[in-house]
Amino acid sequence: MKKKLIILLVVFAMIGAITGCGQSMKSCIAYFDTEIKKTLDASGLSYSYEVKESNFKESGYHFVDCSIWLKGNPTYKEVFNALDSIKSIEYPDNGIPLYKYWVNLDSCEIEYDYCLYYKGDYVYSPISEKNYSDLNKSEKKCICDWIQKQYDRYDAKEGKYSGDKYSDSIFMKAGDLFGLSQDELKVIWMKKYEYK
Repeated sequence: MKKKLIILLVVFAMIGAITGCGQSMKSCIAYFDTEIKKTLDASGLSYSYEVKESNFKESGYHFVDCSIWLKGNPTYKEVFNALDSIKSIEYPDNGIPLYKYWVNLDSCEIEYDYCLYYKGDYVYSPISEKNYSDLNKSEKKCICDWIQKQYDRYDAKEGKYSGDKYSDSIFMKAGDLFGLSQDELKVIWMKKYEYK
């Protein structure tokens, strides 16, 4: 990525209002501060960040906001890997899910767990790093799921079933995103029921 990418990562941490989760807000902020710093340090990227209590309130819970800005010109792959690492931070309290979060990085997020979506476009997938012959069933299923979701998106936009009207566009974008030829994609798509 040639331009500076500002990453805004919002982490919402659900913590019991009284002592339900066994952690105070202060210790929760300290936990996220430590884990996010450790995760980003391991990425090798230059960054700045801030962790603080959120103004957002929900009955029985407090939330934590974390904003992260990546410096320099990270590649889409580096951004994906950093976000994926942030998403995989272990939950506090012995793995009990006490919080949930989503990622919004300057209109950039991981969708479907395998695609980086940036400013209205899919720009990177780790699947593109593999050769067609090395793809496993799970990766082929991910490709089919992405293609199907694009058909669904166009159907919703049209307000009706659009058939093959957008197939060329969908498969061209899939080829760019997943690093595969049209023929390879068509074989994968034709066998989509084998990947369930």
